[in-house]
Amino acid sequence: MMGYGRGFSGLGGCFGFGSGLWFPYVIGAILLVIGILMVFMILKKKNNTSHISSEAIEMLKMKYVNGEITEEEYLKRKSVIND
Repeated sequence: MMGYGRGFSGLGGCFGFGSGLWFPYVIGAILLVIGILMVFMILKKKNNTSHISSEAIEMLKMKYVNGEITEEEYLKRKSVIND
């Protein structure tokens, strides 16, 4: 009779976790939140990378226009930045 309804036996499972109908919904909600956070992090990183590469290409264009680098160097560096 000890621990009936609490602890390792009874309707609540182990300390109230485990055998309720709500438990799968809680786990699903946690996984959904984690998934949404991962998507936002990936999109943020992708946007940040494209911003940096566009700035680098603009700087490269200016070097080419000012005659600091040749056309061959410009095309080579531009292909490296775009990859």
